[in-house]
Amino acid sequence: MENDVPKIPGLQLRGQTYYLRLRVPTDIANDYGKSEVIKTLATKDYSEARKRIGNARAQIESEFDELRLKLKAQKDEPDMLSLYNKYELERLAIRWFHDYKQKKSDVSGGTHPDADADEILAELENDMLTYDAEAKGVSKTAEHHGMTIGGRYLKKLGITYNSKSDAFKTFGQYMSRALAESAKQDLRQWTKKPYAVHDEMFIQGSGNPYQASNLPKKTITELCDEYINDPAAQHRQGTLKNYTVMFRALKEMLGEDTLIRDITRADCKKVRDLLMKLPSNATKKAPGKTLQEAVKLGQKHGWQTLSTKSINNYLGVLATLLNYAKSEGYIHDNPATGLKVKSKKKSKDRYPFDKEQLKTIFSAPLYTGCKDDGHGYNIPGPNIIKRTRFWIPLIALYSGMRLNEICQLETADFVQKNGVDVILVREDSENGDGSKQLKTDASVRFIPIHPELKKIGLLDYIAEIKKGGHTHVWPDIKKDNQGYYSDRFSKWFARFLEQSGAKKSKTSFHSFRHNFRTNIGNAELAYDVAVSLGGWAAQGVQGGYVGKLSPVVLYENISKIKYPELDLSHLYKK
Repeated sequence: MENDVPKIPGLQLRGQTYYLRLRVPTDIANDYGKSEVIKTLATKDYSEARKRIGNARAQIESEFDELRLKLKAQKDEPDMLSLYNKYELERLAIRWFHDYKQKKSDVSGGTHPDADADEILAELENDMLTYDAEAKGVSKTAEHHGMTIGGRYLKKLGITYNSKSDAFKTFGQYMSRALAESAKQDLRQWTKKPYAVHDEMFIQGSGNPYQASNLPKKTITELCDEYINDPAAQHRQGTLKNYTVMFRALKEMLGEDTLIRDITRADCKKVRDLLMKLPSNATKKAPGKTLQEAVKLGQKHGWQTLSTKSINNYLGVLATLLNYAKSEGYIHDNPATGLKVKSKKKSKDRYPFDKEQLKTIFSAPLYTGCKDDGHGYNIPGPNIIKRTRFWIPLIALYSGMRLNEICQLETADFVQKNGVDVILVREDSENGDGSKQLKTDASVRFIPIHPELKKIGLLDYIAEIKKGGHTHVWPDIKKDNQGYYSDRFSKWFARFLEQSGAKKSKTSFHSFRHNFRTNIGNAELAYDVAVSLGGWAAQGVQGGYVGKLSPVVLYENISKIKYPELDLSHLYKK
């Protein structure tokens, strides 16, 4: 008997069939249209009902989530119409035109009812002239029929708008053209004469430059393949994963054979909404599943979804892909512009390490004596092992280099310029494999090796690595699947900060770069020296001198950067 088994929330027996009864959350109840949902489980068997109720509940809750997203979009975008480009505004008017003509045909069979012919003709002529003037922006009356009817149509479609926006004015003109064309066609029907010239906007295949039918028939699959194989496009390895996920999302949501010319902004928003619900590392967590199936699994198991940054990276790929399509003449306008998601998280600004943090970091066993530089790096012992984990934080502190810039260094990047030992920060690789990456063009630079690093023995380490036949300065660091060398070290350093007791809010490995910048200011170095050392983009006329300073001048200046709170003399080479 049912009373003898534990009750399952929402499971009800009506007659001989089991149902799921689910209350609609109060935050969406008004928009959903009812306060509860009752769904049949289509079974009389209690055990089978228990199996089916989970999927039924997930399906309904998914509908709730989709409604929340739509409501959020309308709230965040009170002027949704302004996100439409010129071509999409035109298509809206064309859609209204065909709907309107179809309704008239359904009601009257395509003819006017009996009426005074002269009166009807006079009215149609007046309407045609009025609407045509509105469409051309030369109407002398206060009333604008195109905007009035267009506003009603937008409300029917659920598209919010600002009646004073340029987008609405443009849409109103298109709607006036639609009204004028309707009047012209009615006049032709009554007079049986070519009373007025057709507006080509409303004739399929007319030659209008904004007609989708005149664009090449390029499918989503064909575009993705063409773009990824385009020899003129330089795709970094780190972005290839983003391309793969975005291409999958496009094909799943819109269909592999969908023509690029038919993609609308609403379609792009469907893709965005999928990304907003997609679990992070979906392909790993849900191998062999579609992205939509991965979403359902993520909701079921409570997996963390993509970060705002990741979502926007994927949307950036979509915009880039459709920009390529536009440049190749496959579409007139890019419907994916301005789709990025606003982050509700607090600022991720990072701070420099304070004096106590620096002392804690460089008095950890790794720098005072540890068991080993593997798992025993934080266990006190007799060894100071000057290898990867030892050197990278020190180089960051005394050069201001970014983590990936350090991690991808090759022995060939350590050279002499005018008798000064320097580090070359560049994308050129000894192997020529294109594996090195820099953040910006301004990142290309050379940095004199700080005297403190020399005293501790950095050049001796480089000589030892060269002697061992290694190309990379850090043989134990391998690239991740996005083409970066820094990922694993970054994760290790985060654990190091926590285990050494140096962890504080808004500080990370990148804080070393902020320390370097702060001490540039403390040393009162000139602006052109600062940007030359740090690889920051120069502003104004002084930008022309960046990169032209001599190694000797830069060495003299970098030598002025000091950390009085740190005593590293015990690390000096003997």
